[in-house]
Formats: sequence, structure tokens, C-alpha cells
Amino acid sequence: MKILGIHDIHNASAAIMINGKVTAALSEERCTYRKNEMGFPKLAIEKCLEIAGIKSSEIDLVAFSTKAVPPHYLKFKREFAFSIRDWLDEQEFYWKPKLFHGKTDFIEYFERLASQPKFNEENWYDFTNFKLNPNSTENAVSQLRNLREKALIHYFGIPSEKITCFDHHSCHSHYAYFASPYRNEPAIIFTADGGGDGCNGTLSIVENDKIREIARNNQTDLARIYRYITLILGMKIGEHEFKVMGLAPYSSAYEIAKTDKVFKDLFHVPDMMIEYKKRPKDLFFHFRDALADCRFDGIAGGVQQMVEEYAVEWFSKVTEKVGINRIVFSGGLSMNVKLNQRIVELDSVKEFYVPASGGDESLCVGACYAAASQNPQTSPIGHFRNNYQGGEISNDQILEAFNKVKNASVMEGISNQGVAELIAEGMVVGRCSGPMEFGARALGNRSIIADPRQTETVTRINQKIKFRDFWMPFAPSVLESRVSDYLINPGNHTSDHMTLTFDVTEEGKAALKAALHPSDQTVRAQIVTQENNQDYYSLIEAFEKVTGVGALLNTSFNLHGYPIVAKAEHLVHVFENSELDAIVAGDILLKRDS
Repeated sequence: MKILGIHDIHNASAAIMINGKVTAALSEERCTYRKNEMGFPKLAIEKCLEIAGIKSSEIDLVAFSTKAVPPHYLKFKREFAFSIRDWLDEQEFYWKPKLFHGKTDFIEYFERLASQPKFNEENWYDFTNFKLNPNSTENAVSQLRNLREKALIHYFGIPSEKITCFDHHSCHSHYAYFASPYRNEPAIIFTADGGGDGCNGTLSIVENDKIREIARNNQTDLARIYRYITLILGMKIGEHEFKVMGLAPYSSAYEIAKTDKVFKDLFHVPDMMIEYKKRPKDLFFHFRDALADCRFDGIAGGVQQMVEEYAVEWFSKVTEKVGINRIVFSGGLSMNVKLNQRIVELDSVKEFYVPASGGDESLCVGACYAAASQNPQTSPIGHFRNNYQGGEISNDQILEAFNKVKNASVMEGISNQGVAELIAEGMVVGRCSGPMEFGARALGNRSIIADPRQTETVTRINQKIKFRDFWMPFAPSVLESRVSDYLINPGNHTSDHMTLTFDVTEEGKAALKAALHPSDQTVRAQIVTQENNQDYYSLIEAFEKVTGVGALLNTSFNLHGYPIVAKAEHLVHVFENSELDAIVAGDILLKRDS
């Protein structure tokens, strides 16, 4: 049974499952080299078919995630194409008239969008006869189905009778569970995000590998409020929420206290779900005005504290009521690593797993698992913990690209020992090795790596390589054998995909100095095991032999505003537009001459 999973909305992606096992998964942005790409993921589908070694004619079933979305989001590629100004204009010219004045006709607003070239770029979906009717849910469902069917037939010759579609949060739940190490044991699945298919929070129980949803609502607005606070702080929705989370620890208790009047008593947990006590009329203008006399860092700290407090109450009440202490968590809110640290500290949580990438890009994988779970011809096997599913770059492609770079030398046959010695000398190295990671986080195979002890490296990477905000921390990749030396992890929780933050030991503060959050001294650690990534483990071991430190500083291999590198030309683009010292691709080294 061969299943093609497709997610075509925010951060579009595709996956291939063969006989219950995911064999390829890739975001469209890696193919187009445009961050947060949106729409039909034609190029990602083609690449996944190539990685899996099958043809489109062999696909037995196509599983889409998400049943309904306003088609104009896809026509204008909203989450990809919108600037901060566009997000603000949407609030002013669409949501404000709709929510406060009952307006229903927005043709003028959409015509203004359609007049801009950036909203009329090539789109794999055919919008030739597209009619704007954003207020009709039924119309949105049928239009979306029609767009999907036409694209699959046109580009891949896959007929409409092979297409099925799954609920947004069901896909989150299936991905979360089948990415976890738990099998045939009772577990609770929590999902929470900005929204999908009219819902932003669910609870499910797993028994004998069967997922049964027990509650859902559209009031679990923690992630949705976080989105709008991001915009209120002058940052981009769907991309800069991580910046708000990184900024939050810099705020003082005094500044956070100023936000109490705004965030206090917003929600409660009367039964199994988070619900409003008093729901604001909207989530942008309300918070913008209510927080007008609060400082930017206090706002970041206040919204982070609000999310942690209500989510912790939710997890605590549910685990105690249901009597299951094995937890799986997915959806956009699960990407908040500071929240996850608070959850694992709960007495009622004994086992806790957050998959590598709980955002919407993983819905394609969830759709595969949802389809397999209900299909008598197949069933999900194994688990999706090996996150390296995005294909490799051939040595011929790498050499061809590297040999064109000026003022740099190319050397073949570099070993992990040789790379470790370069890093120990203070070099910042881009590493492209083996299959590419799937999802939002670099896990060693498409990473920029450096000595985690050298704090001056942080400024250098921020200012001359990544061009990112000074307050954003880096992450350490830590050998499994050194976890107890560096991390405080009494519950022995896994974090092989950088899904938790940890407090650190005194030895950890010295060894991971450059990877600590400068304010709260926590680390978002990737615990590297031989099982998950033997080659990366060996590189860190080699660095340990040179320096005594069993860890590396790790950040994603990309320039600010670009996706993680996926092609040989992407590697060169980063090298030529930054001051990266070297790139190691397999055993090929590109090293700057000066």
C-alpha cells in the first residue's frame, strides 16, 4: 500500500508511506528556497517520489490534511507572501469591519490584494475560474476539493477516486502518536495550535494503537493569542513566534506584572478543555489596546507566562482526571520549548513526548498515518522518530558547485576528526551530511556548528552569518553519554529533536556557554544518540577527544529569511553571502582562503 500525504496550506509539504512506513518527507520550501512556502507542494511531491523510488502511477491513496480553508489563502499564498504590513492591513480592512461592523462584502479588499504582483506569482493550483466568497464554508470545501483534484490529475495523473481528506487535528494527533516511542500502551494526545478545520485544541486517548478523540473546541486560543502578540510586537505571524519566546526571559517580573490585568482570568479549565471565562471580541485590537502601556519585553514575558500557566493547568487536570501519565503533544503550541519544560516538571506527567516538528508541515505525515490506521490493507508500523527523510545531495553535485566558488579551496577526504579539529580552532562550519532533516529544526545534517564554549562565536554568527536578533539563543547538540554531566533531567525525558529546554549543571554552564539562553541559562538541547544519527554522534565524539566537551553548538544551516539548505547551490549561496569559515559536505571540505 503506497500512500501520498499532502499538506498544502501553511508550510506546504509531502510525504510517502509504503506498507505502513514513512520513507520520504519534505517541505516545499526546501525545493523553492522560499521560506514558509504555501500551496500545492508539486516539487516536494516529485522529490518524495524520487526518494521513495516509485512513480506517481503506483500511488494507491492520496491523503490530504485539512478539509476546509478559505481558498483565497491559497490563491494569495497568505502565510508565505504576507508582509508585516499586509498582516496589519488585514486586521484593519478585513477583520475589523467584519467583527465590529458586520461587513460581509470584501471584494474591494481582495481586488487590492490581487493588484499586487507578489500575490499573482506562479501557483501550482489553477485559479482561472476562481470566485471569491470567503464567507461560505461549504463553497470553500468544494473549491478546495476541486483545486486538489485538478492538480493531482494534471501533474501526476492521479484520479480523484484515490483522494481522501482528513481533519486537521486528527492529522496532528496521528503524527504525534506515531512519531512517539509508545506502542500498545495507554496514552493521552494533546493538540493545540492557531486553528484548523474550525478547531484549535483536542484531546485523544490511545488504546491498543487506536486513537479515539474525546474532546475538542475552538477556545484553546493560547497559540492564536501568541500569534497576534507577535504581530503587535512588530514581528511576522507564522514565522517570528520563536523570537517572542526567545525575548520573554529577558523581561523582569515588574514588567510582566503590568500585563496581569490583561492576561489574568482569560481562561479556565472547567472540565477537559481550556475555555474562555470572558472572550474578547477579537484578538488583535483588544490586546493591542489593552497592552498599550506595557513595555515590549513585558508583553513577550507576559504572553509566555500566560501560555505556560493555562497549558500547565490543562495538562495537570486532564492527566489527573483520566489517570494516564504518558503524554504526547503536537500542534503549533508544542513548538514552544519553554512550555514543554514546564509540562515535564508536573508530578502527574511521567512520560512525555513531543515530535520533531509539531507545526503544520508535519500534517502530511499525520495524513499518511491517519489513512493507514483506517485502511484494512495496511497499518502504521515502526515510528517516525528517524527524522532524516529529505534526501541527499550527490558528491558530483557538491563538487561541481564548490569548484565554482572563488577565494576558497576544496579538499576531498576530510574526516570527522579533521572537522572536529577545525571547530576546536574556532571555525564556524556548515555541515551538510547524509539525508536531510524533515521539519523546522536542524538536527546535525543541515546545521551550522561551532565550539559551544566560545561566547564570541554567538556574536559572530548573529552579525556575519545568520544576521539574526541578538536575543535569540542557539542550541547544543549533546552526546547521550554526557547528558547527566550537562543537563538537569531528573525524569530522563528524551529530546532527540530539540523539543525541550533544560536547566544545566555547573559543568554544563562551562561546556555549553555559547548555547545557553543568556537570560535564564537554559538550553534547548538536542540529545544525540547513535541510533538516530551515527555519523553526527561520531563527529561530536571526535570533538570530545580534542576538547573534552561532548557537545557542539548547533543552529540551522541557512541565512536569515531563507529555508534550511537542500541543494548544492544553496550551500554556495550561504557561503558567498556570509562569513562562514567552511562547509563540510560528506567528506568534501570547502574552506575560505582568508
